[in-house]
Amino acid sequence: MAMPLVQREILVDGARLEFLEREASEGAGLAPMVLLHGVAASAWTLELLIAELPLERRIIAFSLPGSELPDSAALSDVSLRGLARQVCDAARMLGLERPVVLGHSHGGAIALQMAASFPQEVSGLILLCPAHPFLLRERWIVAFYNSWVGHIVGHSIRFLPEWMQGVGFSRLMGPAGRKLKIDWRPYREPFQRRDNVVQLLRLLKTWSADMDALGVQIRQQKILAPTLFLWGDADSIVPIKTAPALEACVQEWELVTLPGVGHLPNEEAVAECGSAIRAWLQRPVDGVS
Repeated sequence: MAMPLVQREILVDGARLEFLEREASEGAGLAPMVLLHGVAASAWTLELLIAELPLERRIIAFSLPGSELPDSAALSDVSLRGLARQVCDAARMLGLERPVVLGHSHGGAIALQMAASFPQEVSGLILLCPAHPFLLRERWIVAFYNSWVGHIVGHSIRFLPEWMQGVGFSRLMGPAGRKLKIDWRPYREPFQRRDNVVQLLRLLKTWSADMDALGVQIRQQKILAPTLFLWGDADSIVPIKTAPALEACVQEWELVTLPGVGHLPNEEAVAECGSAIRAWLQRPVDGVS
């Protein structure tokens, strides 16, 4: 029997982190799972995927970046390494010992940073269309949002009609996904709060430098955590053709290609993702199964 999905929050590193939690139904001793969403999303965008994950594993899905505490003396660190450290700290506070970390898009980059900088904290990685250092096409988009015009656009998105926002999000999907009826509310919600938009824009300020540093790091020392890649072959945001450069920096990996799927496999191919994840977790890999 599936345990209920409960929304909670935790205070860590000068920020309030909201998260969704599903307790394990049985099977004590299996590694828990930490889930990290992409930019312009929240933990709720992984709700369908959580329902596909093994019931015997404890699940924690964080919403990042967290909102800063009003009495904080300094701004929280929303750089890639700062978010990776924050997730590790939160996982320890919640009693999650060496979790399997699942990351989608920017969440995948955070997961990679965790495995590179804090390898003892991670037992395995599951990466859905992950943002990574060898993807350069997004740099101009980041540069735009770092400009004064981009800041105005970022703060104006919440005023657009819902249908217009939905059209924008649907362009992330492949031909298979565009036929589906998607609830875009969890994707629109981050733009409805001004403080959250401020955090997202702060995150983008160090994006390129963070990716460059991570690239140097994983070229010098490969990711040791066993890794499963789930990638849509119609992903226009993080094209699958960039996967080999990242795979070369991972010691042990497996790639599952999702035909006709774009950048949102957690929406477009949730059953296929769940099946691949369950099969991979059952493999006799030390520290994961």
